[in-house]
Amino acid sequence: MSKGADQPLSTPLRTAEDTHGPQGLGYAQLPQNDRRVTAHNATEAWVRAAHAYPGELIGLVTGPMTNLALALRVEPALPSLLRRLVIMGGSFEYRGNTDVVAEWNISVDPEAAAESVRGLVRSRNSANHIGAQTSPRTFVMTPAILTRLADAAGSSTVAMSVLDARGTRSGASNPLVRVLEDAMRFYFEFPLRRGRGIPGAPA
Repeated sequence: MSKGADQPLSTPLRTAEDTHGPQGLGYAQLPQNDRRVTAHNATEAWVRAAHAYPGELIGLVTGPMTNLALALRVEPALPSLLRRLVIMGGSFEYRGNTDVVAEWNISVDPEAAAESVRGLVRSRNSANHIGAQTSPRTFVMTPAILTRLADAAGSSTVAMSVLDARGTRSGASNPLVRVLEDAMRFYFEFPLRRGRGIPGAPA
């Protein structure tokens, strides 16, 4: 676990507490552990991992692309060292979730996104890394799916309902399921806080 960039490349940091809570995990509280961050940052972590396991790793970016852009500055051949690179950054065919055209992960650091895409295009074998999209609207997480996940994990739980009091915490016996349910409940409540009752969210 390595520390990422403190802010976007050239714009002030914008966060999304209304959607994912002050810590980014909704109501969830991670259990105590003795893990420590590495002495090197996320930029170096990308490069070290790619060189240690060339052609084996699938890189996954689920937030702004700042750390990826900084890693590409250090190692321009990074994409060709990865087996695959998956970026969660919106869709060409749907309205953005931040404004008409922008998805939040891209809009919070558009310079990093542009720099990363340019790096991917320049990289050797870039065709292996830029391909079909999966829209965030293709998969929808629902309370029913969370209950199925709990069942698969052998965990007790109580199925969520739009009738639950806001902020109701998970009683799941499995700590991972509990974190997932508490994080997703906050996300599920986002449309309710805006006056729309939608018991599910793009996953």
